[in-house]
Amino acid sequence: RGFGRHGLPRMGGGDWNDALDDAEGESVWLGFFLAHTARRYSSLLEALGEPGAARWEKLAAKVGRAADAAFAEGRYLRGYLADGRPLGGTERVDAVVQSWAVLSGFGSPEKCAAALDLALERLVDREHGLVRLIDPPYPADGESPGYITSYGEGFRENGGQYTHGAVWLALALHRAGRTAEARTLLRLLLPEGRDLRRYGGEPFVLAADVCAAPGREGEAGWTWYTGSAGWFLRAAREIGL
Repeated sequence: RGFGRHGLPRMGGGDWNDALDDAEGESVWLGFFLAHTARRYSSLLEALGEPGAARWEKLAAKVGRAADAAFAEGRYLRGYLADGRPLGGTERVDAVVQSWAVLSGFGSPEKCAAALDLALERLVDREHGLVRLIDPPYPADGESPGYITSYGEGFRENGGQYTHGAVWLALALHRAGRTAEARTLLRLLLPEGRDLRRYGGEPFVLAADVCAAPGREGEAGWTWYTGSAGWFLRAAREIGL
């Protein structure tokens, strides 16, 4: 797959959720994730007395710097298209990359603080109990980065609440020392307290996605999806609800 002109890993067929499968560019999120993983692997090799630790630490530092540099207008960019333009422009806010700038440990503290502030401002809908994955959604009649636009605006990855991303944002707030805000965000995700006639999901099940489209806010999507529930449990135990 290799690296692009910004020193970031190429997307290939997509990155975290594969909904950006036509972007054919570089991924800032994947850069943070790769740096995080490479550093942990380096530590493991060192602890085992195996060779190669320095090589992986060097890679982590290099890719981590490249990801941290992808910052504009108070947020980390999601990525770059093949022609070098920012993926989604500089106005779109993406929860996944703002969160992983913090979770990876490679985001600069000042940039991370600004990115978290903007994510809370733009992505959290307290009225309807939602944490959007991105804002604004990708319109069907615009330049499409992939199958994300097969969803209507405000559904699933395309601007709805994708609960994995919402939980990561809460974890990032906690790791940044903003634990009270993290707890508030986690409680917002629970079925408890929702209008269950609108929610439509089981009141004891965490939905993997919740609709944010106008007129459909708060409608549960895919329930019984253990990935989101598992991340929520991990976050709740770490943060302390």
